[in-house]
Amino acid sequence: MLFCSQSGIGIVAVDLSLLPDAVEVGAVCLDGSPPAYNFDKGSDTGVNHWLIHLEGGGWCESKISCAQRSMTYLGSSLKMNKSYDFPGILSASSKINPYFYNWNRVLLRYCDGGSFSGNIDAPVLVQLPGESKARTIYFRGERIWKALVEHLLLLGMNLAEKALLAGTSAGALASLIHCDSFREFVPIQSEVKCLSDAGFFIDVVDVGGERSFRRYFGNVVDTQNITDALPDTCTQRYGASQCFFPAQLIRQIKSPFFILNAAYDSWQWNNVLVPSSADPKGEWSLCKKNLMSCSTKQVAILQEFRKQLVEALGPSTLPIGASSFLLSCVYHNIAFDTRLWATPSSQVGNKTAAVAVGEWYFEANNKSTLDCPYPCNTNCKGVLL
Repeated sequence: MLFCSQSGIGIVAVDLSLLPDAVEVGAVCLDGSPPAYNFDKGSDTGVNHWLIHLEGGGWCESKISCAQRSMTYLGSSLKMNKSYDFPGILSASSKINPYFYNWNRVLLRYCDGGSFSGNIDAPVLVQLPGESKARTIYFRGERIWKALVEHLLLLGMNLAEKALLAGTSAGALASLIHCDSFREFVPIQSEVKCLSDAGFFIDVVDVGGERSFRRYFGNVVDTQNITDALPDTCTQRYGASQCFFPAQLIRQIKSPFFILNAAYDSWQWNNVLVPSSADPKGEWSLCKKNLMSCSTKQVAILQEFRKQLVEALGPSTLPIGASSFLLSCVYHNIAFDTRLWATPSSQVGNKTAAVAVGEWYFEANNKSTLDCPYPCNTNCKGVLL
């Protein structure tokens, strides 16, 4: 694991801004507080270029878990820090962020637990164990998304010449869900593209023989009524819970998009392939800490996981204008991590993740990059995130 801190290396703290007027239209966090964002203005050649990044942070799949989440910064803007250190793709340093450093860079804060996509009109009362009074919870991710984007238009995004909707993890899934709708918000002459960083979650059988993550995603969709945010062309054929998976979702996206992912995504390894429920005896505990401790059988299972991810992003799946960059490291969040974004630790051949994304956006280089299987990429050595 890398032990270097992301602080003190050109990262600037950006103040938090709340959007209290959004409360009037019901665009509120899980606890009813207003949505929030952090905004660093562009300069010079980037003054009319906009990078909108959707924050990640998992999901809540039940009323109880959402009520518990509402007491944290992932469910309440009142719990968020007053500033945020912009890393990686949001950095104002040309060394850290060579392609987008002087753009208008915005972090849309994640406080709905449903990838900015849920929408239930009526507030929900939830009684938590040990509490005498029920909590009022709101599922309004879709309204948060619209309110924040409409606010950014007033701040100058209505003049955008170039725009990139990005996101990490749960925010990366949101960037795919809202990719085409984002295109509709900005000026018609704008060059609009979307980036999914560590958000290509796949529907696989876990080591216990169950599709536990499929069930989990289904609960998220049902609890928050995410169906309306998903393409009808997908939900009518496959059902909403399947269309929450990117493998189905990307087939419906018309705007250019880029998939940036680790082939051995550490979050999916721990929560999709080997959730605690599928490993009650902790047989994977050492392997999870260090690939060198994995048994031959465990490595084979990981290689099969990579194979399924690669197949889901095959040439016949990606439409024209789309591209992917899959590196064979155990990472989660590449673009949103200064230690990885433009450094050799995200390099495949002679190209880092930052260069791959930059060439795709600016030079229309749609050639996908596929790293060879573990353990061939020595750039990954010593990095287990």
